[in-house]
This record gives sequence, C-alpha cells and structure tokens, in this order.
Amino acid sequence: MKSWTALAVTWLVSALAFAGCTAADSPGGVASPPGGGAIRSDDDYVAQGSRLLDRLIETFQRGGTDCNKLAGAIAALATDPAMKSLQTYEKAHAEAKAKFDAASRDKMQAFEEAAGPALTACENHKKFNDAFARLAG
Repeated sequence: MKSWTALAVTWLVSALAFAGCTAADSPGGVASPPGGGAIRSDDDYVAQGSRLLDRLIETFQRGGTDCNKLAGAIAALATDPAMKSLQTYEKAHAEAKAKFDAASRDKMQAFEEAAGPALTACENHKKFNDAFARLAG
C-alpha cells in the first residue's frame, strides 16, 4: 500500500470509527444508531466505534472500487449527527480512543484490507475526495 494510502486509511479509521452507525440497510451501508448515538461511557464509545468499523468494512467490501458509491456512503456519514456526538465524547474523554484502538486492532487490519483498493482507485476521484474533506469537517 502506498504511504499516502496507509495514511488515508489511518485517518479514515480515526475519523469514522466514532460515528456509532449500526444499520446495515441504509443508503451507502452506514446509518445512525437508534436514539441518536448518545454515548454513555467509554465502553459504549468503544462498542459504537466497533459496530461502525464492522459497517465500514462491509461498505468497502460491497463498494469495491466504485468511487461514486463509496463517496455517497462517506458523505452521508459526514452529516450524521452521531458523528458529532462521538467526536465530542472523544474530546472530553481522551482515554476512550486508546481503549478503542486497543480493542479494534484486528478489525483495523480487516478495514485496511477492505479499503485499500478503493483508496488507490479513488485517489483522483473528486466526489470521493470531497467526501473525505467533509468528513474531516
């Protein structure tokens, strides 16, 4: 994997791993959890991040190198109110990210494998890159 691709995967996982999505049948394969994604504890934060990572793996597996489809899924996530909840929780509870990282090492590898081809194929795709930019806020 190119170094920019590895960096993009790391950034994407960091940005997305906290959106708390759980629904499999939403547009783009990513949706808000029931109840708007309220985070009650570090364990809840880790659980919601883990569920999202599962959804992202499936989204990239289904989307393959279809940059338009993947851009739509990432753009939808960028506007999901749960994303803000989880990012806010992380800012107030810095130790939560370390807990998530420790709990999700195996899933991170699976995500990198699923997302890597798309990150390479979509390197110059405007919609895909714009979705990343919106996600970063």
